[in-house]
Amino acid sequence: MADDALRLDVWQFVRLMVALEAMPEGAAMRAWGDAWREIDERLARLGRADAAAFAALMMDEEVVLPAPGARVLDEALRALRRVDRELGAALAQGGLDAQRRAALEFERRGLRERREALARRRAK
Repeated sequence: MADDALRLDVWQFVRLMVALEAMPEGAAMRAWGDAWREIDERLARLGRADAAAFAALMMDEEVVLPAPGARVLDEALRALRRVDRELGAALAQGGLDAQRRAALEFERRGLRERREALARRRAK
């Protein structure tokens, strides 16, 4: 894969693709749909059979995607802004236990860093 390939942690890719599924199908879904279906199927199988392997795939592995063009990056940035709003709303809810709050904050921080990196890439 080329040096300009996009590398995402699997959990970041899942959050991004779920958000893209909620948007009208566009360039990002066309570009990354095959990779998404493959990861989604693997996660579904592992979710039924092996919780430890499911967690390892989500947290310890990356998805390597072909270098995205400007339209794909724009859609990904919009989707990540949407996820940030959703995570912010979840964090604003009362009654979250400390573990859930920490998990949401971890995701939000990681996705914000990813969004900033994609925005820098888009600005080039």
